[in-house]
Amino acid sequence: MNISNQKKIGTFVNYWTEAGERSRKANNDIKIVKIVTYTNRKGIAKELVKTKYPTMYDVSISTKKHSIEKLPSKSKEERLKEIPFSKFHNKLVNSLFGKEDRIRNQQYSKLVHDAKIDKMILEKQIRDSEKRQGQLRNKPNLLVIRRLDSKHKPYNFSVNSSGKKLEELKEDADLLISSMKGKIDYLHSAEVWQREEYLRRFTDGKAFYKAVA
Repeated sequence: MNISNQKKIGTFVNYWTEAGERSRKANNDIKIVKIVTYTNRKGIAKELVKTKYPTMYDVSISTKKHSIEKLPSKSKEERLKEIPFSKFHNKLVNSLFGKEDRIRNQQYSKLVHDAKIDKMILEKQIRDSEKRQGQLRNKPNLLVIRRLDSKHKPYNFSVNSSGKKLEELKEDADLLISSMKGKIDYLHSAEVWQREEYLRRFTDGKAFYKAVA
């Protein structure tokens, strides 16, 4: 039985309190009614009435598809303050400035963006430089594993920086060759280098130790 019939026969019970009624009325008052016009399959013009809470789009951007029949009694400024921030705020802000101001703001934004990129690149270069300097200070020696290529010529399979002393790396090279011999194909040697000597390996640099497989 609907509410109208219940009221006629006196069986309708209103569960809304006075405060609840005020809240419901206030809630409905802030809604807007939107009339959507469309044409059905038979070519007849129809109207679809919808109620919804206003968004930034509704109160600031006009469209051709929708026509707003009723707006809340609050001023536009009050409604804008209550609606959460969205991309339409930017459109409203841009509309407050002239063309010259917009161009100036865009150029300023681009300069700020480019400055941030340059700062990030510089910070990365500094980090990379500090990392390399740290390796030079803390890992002055190298353990180089060499294998044979298809023409049976040795090449550097891996170059590992190490903070160990040369004598300790010499023991590691012997242990590596003895444990990996026969297990890794075309294993050639394990060499111990000082970093400065390794950088001159194509001229007069010499390895500290070489363990051949």
